[in-house]
Amino acid sequence: MHILPELYARLNHLRRPPPEEGSSEASSFSHSIPPWDKGRGTLTPDGARDCCSAIVVVVVVVVVLVVIVVVVLVVVVGGGGGGVGVVLVVVAVVVVVVVVVVVVVVVVVVVVVVSIVVVVVLVVVVVVVVVVVVVVIVVVVVVVVIIVVVVVVIVVYCYNIWPYNNSDNNINIIIVNSSNNKWVENYPKYISIKLSRCVARHNRQV
Repeated sequence: MHILPELYARLNHLRRPPPEEGSSEASSFSHSIPPWDKGRGTLTPDGARDCCSAIVVVVVVVVVLVVIVVVVLVVVVGGGGGGVGVVLVVVAVVVVVVVVVVVVVVVVVVVVVVSIVVVVVLVVVVVVVVVVVVVVIVVVVVVVVIIVVVVVVIVVYCYNIWPYNNSDNNINIIIVNSSNNKWVENYPKYISIKLSRCVARHNRQV
């Protein structure tokens, strides 16, 4: 709420006409001009400091958001799943909302404190950072999807998968070498996985 008095002071300053040069009121009038009015189109040291602080805040928040999104993608898509994955997704959504609010507040403060030129520069920087973040997220998603597809293809097409213990929702599968029917080296004797009821009914080679 401390911004309101400054806005009122600025409005009052714009409403009253400037005093005549050489009068006693002229010297006090020049000292009462707010920093953003001293030399329009230029940036005061205070404004530059505030602008740099705003940029640093936005960049740090965006970096934290990228880290959280990458962790969520690795856990959920990479196989972590379960309750932990759901919790992380909820946390990521909350963080996105908080980031949007923080960015809006920072932009509003910058608009009040600094000149229009600096605001345009800051908006360009924010847009560039957001574009880079989106590109990074897309690349991470594509890489994770490619890895998952490659693993599935290797397991399904390069090895024979035999049902070992047929049941309604849980079966154990044995991975054997397709050429000599021997256990695959460096693999456990069987891998327990959950399959759907319809898949579990097929008691034959996949």
